[in-house]
Amino acid sequence: MQWIKSVYNDIVSTELDDGPKVEELFETLTTAEDKTTIIYDIYSSSHTNHSVFLQHLNQLTELLKNADVKTDSQMIKFICLILKEITTKPRNTDGFEEELLVEGIYKELPNFDYVLCSKLDGMKDIQTIQTILSTITYFLKTYKSYAKFTCFFEMSQLYPLFIQNLPNSYMHNDIAMFLTTICKDNQELQKLLVFNGIFDVIFQAFAEAQYIKNPRKIVLYFDLLKVLLDNNNQNEYNFRELNYGKSLLKFFDDVKPQTVADLQDDQLECIIHIYSVLELFFNSNLPSYKINQKYFVSLGLLEIIGSLSLSDIPYPPSFLLFLKTVCLLNYL
Repeated sequence: MQWIKSVYNDIVSTELDDGPKVEELFETLTTAEDKTTIIYDIYSSSHTNHSVFLQHLNQLTELLKNADVKTDSQMIKFICLILKEITTKPRNTDGFEEELLVEGIYKELPNFDYVLCSKLDGMKDIQTIQTILSTITYFLKTYKSYAKFTCFFEMSQLYPLFIQNLPNSYMHNDIAMFLTTICKDNQELQKLLVFNGIFDVIFQAFAEAQYIKNPRKIVLYFDLLKVLLDNNNQNEYNFRELNYGKSLLKFFDDVKPQTVADLQDDQLECIIHIYSVLELFFNSNLPSYKINQKYFVSLGLLEIIGSLSLSDIPYPPSFLLFLKTVCLLNYL
């Protein structure tokens, strides 16, 4: 293995137009392990040397396209790490070079979105799944003009993977952020996730009081919940019909402290997130506005509001206004 690294180091130390090309080295390698070794060294060099990435762009995209999820998981992971690292825009720059790199990726591999999503199908290695998800999330957030990942909508075989593993202690961050990002502007995908039981998983976490063990996890769940409900009439209807409002208010009642002396930062954050979910239902522009009011009041919202409003806990003014005005005055 050492000779491979030695030859590789000689190659990357040359100018782009001089000396041997790394593709010639790749052609001599027959195993995924050897190729992964080189991929790792390219990743290590890519932090400071964009020319290394440009030199190997065609080879890297080809390797990603042809990689087997069962035998090449480490190679897939390091290629994703390279793609994310090299396209991260440094501070105080215009990001022009990184935009060119992303353009190059899609030029070399026009179906890049599909290829990356397809590597999740059948993948068993948790770290590689995490890396793929974080790479997709990053591209969706940073390079919207290129990355669409509409292919995910058609890959229904992956939905159980995400929903079943959402509570996974190793993967929940990456899955929650991925689903929140990819669903944001896709109502049909939002509906499909709800149809596949994602509300059950989220509210099971609330019922288990996981905010005590992992507050960040609960915050991510709330971000996902808001995306699934915002301006989605079908999901809002399912939320009421399956009575998830009862679970939401129970969580509300469970996390609220009795006095300011008992208040923890995590509790206050959870309460504010519950408020932000309720606010979606109490939007006066919704056709179901009055139905939502009656639904939540029937579940005991007024009693919970009364105890919150009378406490000495310093809730944000917007929260108190919501409690007193939107829930009470508009209903009475």
